[in-house]
Amino acid sequence: MKCQFGTAIVLAFAAITIPAAASAQDSATRPPPDPNEKVCETVTTIGSRIAAKKVCATRAEWAQKRKDDRNLAEDIQHGMGFNRCTDSPGGARKGTVSC
Repeated sequence: MKCQFGTAIVLAFAAITIPAAASAQDSATRPPPDPNEKVCETVTTIGSRIAAKKVCATRAEWAQKRKDDRNLAEDIQHGMGFNRCTDSPGGARKGTVSC
């Protein structure tokens, strides 16, 4: 029984690691994608499960959009210099306590 269990573990480990090694070799030999190639993606409207539209752009434009979106999210998370107690940098709202 111990021998069968040990064999099962070895086979499971091999089943996991061999395809990973093969895919790593495949990606190393595959040329990088063309940044000027047009790629179309379906973009869904936030707040709707139905509304979606097809947007086409080059791979470079998609990469730039993802970078811009990531930077915007980071700026929002870090406050962009805005204080919760103010509605603009340096300008306090009426009736609020300064933070």
